[in-house]
Amino acid sequence: MFPLLKLYNFPAVQAVVGSWLDVPAGGRVPYGNITLPRERFLSWEQVRTLNESPLVEIASHSHDLHYGVVGNPMGNEQAAAVTSIWNARSGYESEAAYLERIRNDMARTQQRFQEQLGQSPRIMVWPYGAYSEATLDIAAQYGMEYTFSLLSAPNQLNDSMRSMNRYLIDQETTLETIEEILSNRVWEMEELRIVHAPGLCV
Repeated sequence: MFPLLKLYNFPAVQAVVGSWLDVPAGGRVPYGNITLPRERFLSWEQVRTLNESPLVEIASHSHDLHYGVVGNPMGNEQAAAVTSIWNARSGYESEAAYLERIRNDMARTQQRFQEQLGQSPRIMVWPYGAYSEATLDIAAQYGMEYTFSLLSAPNQLNDSMRSMNRYLIDQETTLETIEEILSNRVWEMEELRIVHAPGLCV
């Protein structure tokens, strides 16, 4: 994408997961329920090259929160950034332990950015788009006052940048859909109110 950004003079935000970047060459990166070869991901050297361009801002995608954790006794996995971890032996992670885990991640993010790029990130792109008021506050404490969710909606000039909307574009997104997003013509489901009365057909 970088050559296209330069060709069209188009700005972009590149969000990186610090723990993935820290995997040594030849290693494997944990990605969901699988691992992928390290060479499929950016290196810190490549990130530095992008960071040198006035077109690209490097954002955090967390240091190591891009995974799901068990969030309840039923075993449901939920985003690590917004979930108190459930353990069958000890129960739920305490609020204090949860907040400390998030603070430690933000602090590690800031440290690695300073070491590798000589600056702290201003933007947090939440893994899976999941955030809470607590995570927004902690990110701001570490200099990331601007964050992105995964709420698929246009951003307006007067909207708060504390949590901005973004659309997920992947290999299945057609050019027609991208054009609809850019022109704000995305189809929205009609809201219906339904009452179910057992034994009756309406």
